[in-house]
Amino acid sequence: MEHLPPVTSPYEPVLVPYIADEEYDGLDFADYPTRKGFDIDSLLEGDFKNKSPDEIAAFLQTWLYFGLIHEIFKVKLGSDLVREDAMGGKWITTEKLPRFLWHVKALVDKEKKLPEYTPEYVQKRNERITNALRTSFHMWEGFQKLGQRNPMPPEVALGIQILAITLQVGLTNLLRERAKKGNWMAVPWDRNGRWTLTRNKWLEDRMIEQGWCPVVLEQIMQRDFNIVDLYYCSLLGPPVRKLDHRECEKDETDCGAMRNFETEHGTHMVEGCECEFLIVNSSKLGDIIAKGEIPVLHLCQEDEKPVLEVVSSASEGLEYTAVSHVYVSVRIVYSGR
Repeated sequence: MEHLPPVTSPYEPVLVPYIADEEYDGLDFADYPTRKGFDIDSLLEGDFKNKSPDEIAAFLQTWLYFGLIHEIFKVKLGSDLVREDAMGGKWITTEKLPRFLWHVKALVDKEKKLPEYTPEYVQKRNERITNALRTSFHMWEGFQKLGQRNPMPPEVALGIQILAITLQVGLTNLLRERAKKGNWMAVPWDRNGRWTLTRNKWLEDRMIEQGWCPVVLEQIMQRDFNIVDLYYCSLLGPPVRKLDHRECEKDETDCGAMRNFETEHGTHMVEGCECEFLIVNSSKLGDIIAKGEIPVLHLCQEDEKPVLEVVSSASEGLEYTAVSHVYVSVRIVYSGR
């Protein structure tokens, strides 16, 4: 995952073990299982025959990781994507992947100037990429459906998923052509999302165990994010405030732990004070921010009790004072105790 923007002191990064037992043979991608004596239909049904889970996992990493790279670019990147630690352990590394993609861009730019770069050539190339991404996606998804019987370690599965998404997004930006009117023409592999729309239950469960709220994770995934973005967020670490999210449901609009936050977690300035804890409506706050407006907190009274309202800075007739370096401004109108 080293191709992602660096994070200072990343929080529990996922390390992907290198478990492939041989190099990819460089032949046709779709027929690789047959050449290696694997019956994919049986494997997807959980019938491993005389193969051990470790053998199957090694085969799948060779095929769906290194084989995918070879099928798309027709080059081998075996040792370039493997590092060895001080203890002799081998791990997948994507540190050189961005450099390789830039190299591909330079080659494509040169290729476009050649006479053989015809619409037929582009169509054939795009079909090869589309088929490779489609095949790898269906295989990966099929094994994920096996649940506990999935022979792929979750770290290996996540590594394949992030590689495929990176390649799909990178190839879309490298290879789509500009139309005469100036708009970008869609490439065939990007029309229905496929890899970029996949979820990863293991990663989401892992983040929840680390202290993330399921509601927050769902909100992140609903904002045109994919699993690469979610993993990158996980490197920042969970919220500093430790709350119990066991009652939070991902289909809710607000974090239940914050909604039920008890007053004893606050700090009273006067001994014996029993004032109520005021909570901002986070959904309304988010709606205002999404519109590009500034939320203003309005402290007022309802039934002789203090209430913290959220209003938009665009509200007609609203007067407020914005304090430097404070994003949400506060207008105090309640003068009670």
